Formats: sequence, structure tokens, C-alpha cells
Amino acid sequence: MNDRVMLDGSVLADALRGEPADFRSDSLSDMWHAMAVKQADGETEQRAAQSLGISGRRFKALALELWGRPFAEERDARAGEGANAQKRGRVARQLKDEMRIALEGRRNGDD
Repeated sequence: MNDRVMLDGSVLADALRGEPADFRSDSLSDMWHAMAVKQADGETEQRAAQSLGISGRRFKALALELWGRPFAEERDARAGEGANAQKRGRVARQLKDEMRIALEGRRNGDD
């Protein structure tokens, strides 16, 4: 539907044909869940950036530089599939420590 809301093509095709569209489908439920997770990850990254004393933009750039992917993706990969919130939190703290070390190294000219 737009860059934030996507529907399975069959749901859209049904709606365009004037047929009832099943908006309770698993794909739509998955989409809403993914949007909620993305929003939560964005808030997590904002708080982490603030705790490091850097902007959100700098935080994202540093994550890409260190791990080649966004903070939340690296956290989830290290935590493992199905990890609970506590494990993701532990991993997030480890990642922030890695970022802090990288930032301190730059301040000390260790680039």
C-alpha cells in the first residue's frame, strides 16, 4: 500500500475486484507485528544513541561501519532466533559496549 504498509497481492486483487478482502490474514497480522517490532527497535536505537551521547544518524552509521548492518539486526543475529527480551537486552548492552570502545578509540586518535 505504501513503503510502510504492504499487503499480500491476493488481498489487494480481491479488493480491486470488489470481493471482500481478508484483512485478518496471517500475512497482515505478520505485517502489523513487524511494524510494531520495527518501531520498538527504532526507540531502542534512539535510547542507545542517547546513552552514548551521539545522534541517531551517527549511531546508525557506526552500526553499519562496525557490523555491516543495523544495530537491531546485529542484536537479533547474535541473540539467536526466538531469543527472549532478556537475552536481546544482554546482547544490546554488549553491542553498545563495542560501540563505546570504537567511539573512545576515535576520540583518542586510534582510528
